[in-house]
Amino acid sequence: MEPGKIASATRIMGAPGNWDQSKGECVGLPIEERMTEHGPVMISEWNPTTEERERLAKGLPVHLWVYGRGHPVVAISVGEEI
Repeated sequence: MEPGKIASATRIMGAPGNWDQSKGECVGLPIEERMTEHGPVMISEWNPTTEERERLAKGLPVHLWVYGRGHPVVAISVGEEI
């Protein structure tokens, strides 16, 4: 998946300060910060590549990868433009 340019972005998250670029490029991620009834959230947009769209059309699942040993509260959705 490729990060999108969410139209309602309020800031761009950069690479962590200790990011090792030799392990891969970490590009800025446009996010929208929003307050919800459950507290603050950060929303980003991800666009599937052509190959990923083909796999989704075959019914294959979406996997969420979280690096590290702790798992934050997350949500994944498909929906309208924000």
